[in-house]
Amino acid sequence: MTRFEMDCVVLSGKGAETYLQGQITQDVTEVAVGGSIDAFVLEPSGKVHSLVTVLRAESEFYLLIDSGYRDGLIERLERFSIRSKTEFDTVAATITSHEVQALSGEAATHVYRATKLIPLEFSISIGEPIEHLKDTNFEVIRGLRVSSCIPSMVDVLGQNVFPASFPALFESAVSLKKGCYTGQELVARMDSRGSSAPLVFRGFRPYGETALYRDMIPQSLELRYKDDKAGVLTSLVFDEDNKLVVAGGYLKRTVRLDVTETLGIVGTDLSLEPCFCL
Repeated sequence: MTRFEMDCVVLSGKGAETYLQGQITQDVTEVAVGGSIDAFVLEPSGKVHSLVTVLRAESEFYLLIDSGYRDGLIERLERFSIRSKTEFDTVAATITSHEVQALSGEAATHVYRATKLIPLEFSISIGEPIEHLKDTNFEVIRGLRVSSCIPSMVDVLGQNVFPASFPALFESAVSLKKGCYTGQELVARMDSRGSSAPLVFRGFRPYGETALYRDMIPQSLELRYKDDKAGVLTSLVFDEDNKLVVAGGYLKRTVRLDVTETLGIVGTDLSLEPCFCL
């Protein structure tokens, strides 16, 4: 049973749909009330700023983002909101496994169908948190994401990456048919030229005794393949026994691995094997 909370930014007002349409990579005009989509929020350069799940209600949009990253998202959205009649607010968002929801018996203000950023075994509730459920564990959902080559915000922050760096998420989070939005020019150019991103996000599983990985600091670790630098780790997901379940990171697009090959971790005797989820 799993329950956790995510940060949530609310967009409302007459200009909310038009404004949001110009700020994210997906087409909000195609989302019905009660529907949800994943999307990237980009910098003008086309680099990824945030990953969000957008939920559409009757008169507002809820943007869900991993806990701790709300303020950065608001700052990015407000940067381009001049002359827009859009209001920004925050509200509680609770993510629960279906088993927890069945046991709780509490009706949520809104319940939305899950997306790739929030896997199918979970539901999204907007409203007051269910206070008596104490088993919060975001590591569960982060592990599910990374195992499917889907990143969390910790994998994105500070990285010079583009939507094409996430092939497992690109098709569902990017519309190539919608009108202009911030950062679209580079996305469209890369697509029209058939260009791939310099770095591609992957999940990696431990190769060997999982407890040996517990003292690693992912942001300082490089990956090697056949004695050459191959990429970098950005996150580690451990279980309750402090054993590594999965790691997230980026591989150079030139690195090609088969199912029998592993990657070394620079400065250690440890290795990782890639999750073949692309």
